[in-house]
Amino acid sequence: MAAAIILALMLLATAFPAISAEKQAPVITVQRPPSKNFPLGIYVQQTSCPDHGKLEALFYEAIRDLRKAIIRFADEYPEYSRLLEISFMNVSRREDAVITFSLAENLGDYIAFTNYTGAIPSYKSGIYVTCGIFKMGTREWVHGVILHELLHALGLGHAWQLFTDNKEPEPMLYVPSETREKVYPSTLDLYALYAVYYQEFGPDEFFKNVTLPKGIPYKMVVPYEVEFRKLREEAAGLRRDNEILWKALKDARSLLKEFEEANRGLGEAVENLSRENAELRMINEALMEQLADTALDLQLANQALEHLREENMILKQNLTQLVQMGLQLAEYCNKTILGLIRENRMLRANLTDIAEYAKSLETTFNIFRLVVIALGSGVLILVILLARSMRRGEAEEEENAIE
Repeated sequence: MAAAIILALMLLATAFPAISAEKQAPVITVQRPPSKNFPLGIYVQQTSCPDHGKLEALFYEAIRDLRKAIIRFADEYPEYSRLLEISFMNVSRREDAVITFSLAENLGDYIAFTNYTGAIPSYKSGIYVTCGIFKMGTREWVHGVILHELLHALGLGHAWQLFTDNKEPEPMLYVPSETREKVYPSTLDLYALYAVYYQEFGPDEFFKNVTLPKGIPYKMVVPYEVEFRKLREEAAGLRRDNEILWKALKDARSLLKEFEEANRGLGEAVENLSRENAELRMINEALMEQLADTALDLQLANQALEHLREENMILKQNLTQLVQMGLQLAEYCNKTILGLIRENRMLRANLTDIAEYAKSLETTFNIFRLVVIALGSGVLILVILLARSMRRGEAEEEENAIE
């Protein structure tokens, strides 16, 4: 009977991808649960499989991840908070378990499968995983396979679509073997669990299709702590980006100071840039304070990170503008210095011409001075000779008078 149910579900699963190609609300097939008496008993069959310890640990990890996803789903959609009643406990005997977990060396064509016995007596579900599954994909993929089988054991069938609306893998249909990210139940899966445990089946209804309500977005339900960890990692990345930007701003400020020394007339522009730099520092400090608050509240953290992204873009744009202004200032300084050099050369040439002209004037003046001296000497001699001649004439007149 169990084999017939498994075969029927396999046939349904092969048809679902073609149906999911059409645009429609997310749908998943469910069956009656193995038990509604919580906590559900779990029994792990001990084997000699070399990877038994790692696979058993992954099985319990999948159970914890399911519980964490249920907590977030119930927090976001309180009308389905009864899902929190779903709980598990270990039992020491296989016959007391509602869900059993076993490993096998060879499962034929299967990597893993679950006996669907919730629809028929004895109301138990058995999960079987091949022992060498780690050789077939990543650890995250193995986790996804075990989570898939665990949800089967609780009463979920296969979803009709490969991906959520956010392009995340739907764990109840397809998980890529090369995935490096853990998958978690979707909103469709958790709503379907609610339908399995808290909505009645018809008297002869062993299977039915469940459609996700329009008011619930179809997405993966990532536990709060996982999202907080990703937010912290993203915040750390933003801090590193801010440090790089801050260093670049410091370098730009040093460059501006050099330009200020080269041309004092640029002081006003440098002061404006310094004020902008101080504003950027204040914005950066505000970003750090907002990032520190991310661990306190998820909603505030998302808003703070969005604000950080916008401010980061502003910092990058301002840095680009600073660099462009610096290059323009450098070009202007170079042109100014070249002009000064050309003017200096012209002044030197003019000074040389003036010096030569001064030398020629000095030579002319010396010649003129010699001529003046010569003329002065000749005039003095003439005056002396004239004076002597006049004295002689006067002497002769006096002599004549005496006679």
